[in-house]
Amino acid sequence: MVVLGTVVICTALPDEYLAVREHLEGPLVEHEERGTLYEIGTFTTDRGSWKVALVQTGDGNTQAGIELERAVGVFDPQCVLFVGVAGGRKDVVLGNVVVADYVYDYESGKDTATQYSPRIKTKSPSYRLVQRAKQLARDDAWQHRIRPAVPAPAPKAFVKPIAAGGKVVGSQKSAIARFLQQHCGDAVAIDMEAHGFLQGAYHNAPVEALVVRGISDLLSGKTEIADEHWQPIASRHAAAFAFELLARSTTPTAEPRLAGRATDKQPDTDDRPYDFVVSHVPADHEWAGWIAWQVNQQLRLDGRQPKVFVQDWNAAAGPPPAAERIIPVLSPDYLASDRVQDARQQVLSVRVKACQPDVQFIDLVDLDAASAANALLTGINAAVDERAEPVRKQPFEGLGRRIEATPAGPQFPGKPVFVGEPPTVPEGWFQDRYADIEDIERDLGDARTGLVMVTGVAGDGKTAMVHRLWERIRMGTSPLRVHGLVYLSAHGFSPASPDRVIDSLASLLPTHEADQLMSTVRESMPWVEKLVYALNALAGRPVIVAIDAIEDLLDNDGDIADLELREIVDHLVPRAELGVRLLFVGRHTARAVKQRFPDATRQHKLGEGLPVGDAFALLKAMDADRVLNLDDVPGHDQLGYTD
Repeated sequence: MVVLGTVVICTALPDEYLAVREHLEGPLVEHEERGTLYEIGTFTTDRGSWKVALVQTGDGNTQAGIELERAVGVFDPQCVLFVGVAGGRKDVVLGNVVVADYVYDYESGKDTATQYSPRIKTKSPSYRLVQRAKQLARDDAWQHRIRPAVPAPAPKAFVKPIAAGGKVVGSQKSAIARFLQQHCGDAVAIDMEAHGFLQGAYHNAPVEALVVRGISDLLSGKTEIADEHWQPIASRHAAAFAFELLARSTTPTAEPRLAGRATDKQPDTDDRPYDFVVSHVPADHEWAGWIAWQVNQQLRLDGRQPKVFVQDWNAAAGPPPAAERIIPVLSPDYLASDRVQDARQQVLSVRVKACQPDVQFIDLVDLDAASAANALLTGINAAVDERAEPVRKQPFEGLGRRIEATPAGPQFPGKPVFVGEPPTVPEGWFQDRYADIEDIERDLGDARTGLVMVTGVAGDGKTAMVHRLWERIRMGTSPLRVHGLVYLSAHGFSPASPDRVIDSLASLLPTHEADQLMSTVRESMPWVEKLVYALNALAGRPVIVAIDAIEDLLDNDGDIADLELREIVDHLVPRAELGVRLLFVGRHTARAVKQRFPDATRQHKLGEGLPVGDAFALLKAMDADRVLNLDDVPGHDQLGYTD
């Protein structure tokens, strides 16, 4: 029997836990980790078997995130699921199943003396699992797993947004219900754990995550007697959907596993010695996974795929196997650990965080993704006496053929690649629009959005907002994790054009990949075909391409005037799953593009100006000499400014 991998299933309530456990094959094994109890069983499908670890987290976003973090550290799963019940807000009935395609954290906001400003954050689950869920919901292909039998009428499943917060909403007339209608109007259900759960998954990439909820109550008519009846039913429906999804899923192949496995595709019987063992401490597991994937997938050693092992840091892990080279992942935590002895052997050390090791090393500190890949692969090739070479992608055979792209692998843990920079903002001359920036970040992170447009009158801070967004991503304070950021403008010596777009995308790649791409697209071919080559090379890496002063590129109909550039935009916007998001910034809206792709476009208008308190604070900051005598304005002390 093929072992598909490990999945962790989290629940909040006893009824949810029992509904999931009904689907597990025994004997179940109890495991305790720092007080948390897990039951471990097996789920067998016609494709193989899953090892399933089941845990009851308790209520709340915070608890869900903490318990998920702990479970991932213990079991190193391929995917994690939260299965349980939720309250229906609209468009659902009792017993239906809702799978979250994204989750609102509706309790985030800023409360000032004059107003409450929502700063709603969202988290998205794994794209691959959402697509599988859509298939099951569309085909009604899951109800046969409901235990003890399929009810009549059979429940329906929906893939829709969910709102998550710490409060139980018991009435359509409540303040929170009205708030949700205004700010999260497309959410069809409400729960208390989904956002914290997905936040925990976000910090443990590349683990895939999904939230599956059965509707146990509605905003009206909620009673304890009704809960006693419907919570077990809704739990069983959610569990049935979750296990049918597992039955139709296989282990994701884009990233290597870190739990003491080889990262290549060799069978278990392969007795070849390992070429490389990656030695690291738990704090650097993302770096270890990225380095292992680069070596395994992007290099060929003497013409073959290297065999790579990543040290297992579970409690039962034994010593790593013998290998031709050890790759210590150097950081302050590593140098303070007992693993530092590995850096004294036949090694190829890689420094990923600032520290002072007394060995030679390949230095990745402060490098972006493309530069780090170049440095790593060049250093390894030199260390193995020029026996290594980068993988050469197979030539693309035209638009009629399905692209078999090399997967991008784990997200690079360091800095993104920056191609072009927005103009800097003079200090003190821009009042941050934090709520607007967070809204833009949310839309850019939405798996369904291919184009975000920011419009407003001249001088109201549009370009400055892009600068602030770039800085937030650079400093790691933005929730967006991207491989690269491209800034283009309709102005300047190199205005936005089809060739600038292709050149910029190529600049996001390591040198050997960029050279291969550019040697191909120099040939005469349609611009969209050149774009497809570039997307194939990027292989799903998340990228944001900003085009400033977009109004200078539009015709009278609000469409892209350059027909070749229009073709590129029209190819990208409805295909957000390819990883590239467009950000248009300017005085006018690309309304024709929005009309063609309304479901993939989001617009932010900045014409309303700053909130009163922020505007007053800006004026005070600019009036250092107190020429305007703003202290004499009635009520100035209640406008959010203090000396």
